[in-house]
Amino acid sequence: MIAGAIGFFGFRYFAGAGMAPMNMADATTYESGPFRVTVDINPEAPQVGDNQFMVKVADAQGEPVTGASIKAYGEMAAMGAMASMRAPADLDEVQPGLYAGPLNLEMRGEWPLSLYIQKD
Repeated sequence: MIAGAIGFFGFRYFAGAGMAPMNMADATTYESGPFRVTVDINPEAPQVGDNQFMVKVADAQGEPVTGASIKAYGEMAAMGAMASMRAPADLDEVQPGLYAGPLNLEMRGEWPLSLYIQKD
């Protein structure tokens, strides 16, 4: 089993704040364990409600990683009396090494993203 985890340090989106991530082709690639991971979200400025979350996973040689299991979620930290909130993304492989699915953000604010990738 090969596994990698990427924490929120690299992926921070602000729902409704007008900040736009780069296009997938221009996005920064992060390395975790044996994986090279690139993320993107559509619309470019995440919004409250459904957003399309995309994760491109490659191996150290840049080849697509197929058949991986990916757990992904955004998590808004607790503030005052409000408990923390988690927005899971249910990702399916839509092309070799490209995983996509909905990410529903419940409110405006900072939603750091975490990814856990496993390949048997």
